[in-house]
Amino acid sequence: MDILNRLIPIIVFVGLCAGQAYAEESSDVSDYKFSVLRELSSQEISELETECRTELDHLLERYFSQYNLPEGFPSSADDFDLVRGSWLLDERGDRPEYSSVVRAVGFGFGQLLATNYGFSWALIQDPYGEIISMTRHTEEHEPVSIPPFDYVEKREQTQSVEVFKHFFEQVAPELLGDPTRQ
Repeated sequence: MDILNRLIPIIVFVGLCAGQAYAEESSDVSDYKFSVLRELSSQEISELETECRTELDHLLERYFSQYNLPEGFPSSADDFDLVRGSWLLDERGDRPEYSSVVRAVGFGFGQLLATNYGFSWALIQDPYGEIISMTRHTEEHEPVSIPPFDYVEKREQTQSVEVFKHFFEQVAPELLGDPTRQ
């Protein structure tokens, strides 16, 4: 059984959208409450990366095999938008399931938040259940939870290819922190 299935029961989406954490019934960030049950272990993160990297490699081979991609691609909001956008434009009958994009790009988005903004992989609980999320809960910052897989999943029908670029443009800097100071 893969790590996502072991750690995440099927739940209603609660996430960060347009710069505000929200629950489906409320758009007020102050209404959203979560608690960190535990941070994921390095082994769990490694297993998650292995599973998600397989999906990403498949997408990269499908959409970018004719290009000489830079080392570490994808690693930025623009890169993740490019991968997701390529899937959106793919009209072939054997187009991968969107769940492949969710896993591949969601993990990369989480790693971007970890590397550039000091977030940690965690299992959280909110009013809707338990979910893997990126969290930061230090004395220097307000507690923040950004569920990367759900963020991608909820944008399947979004035709804009710049959902990650827009995320970083719209999220209040005080929620993310200064990437140069991490």
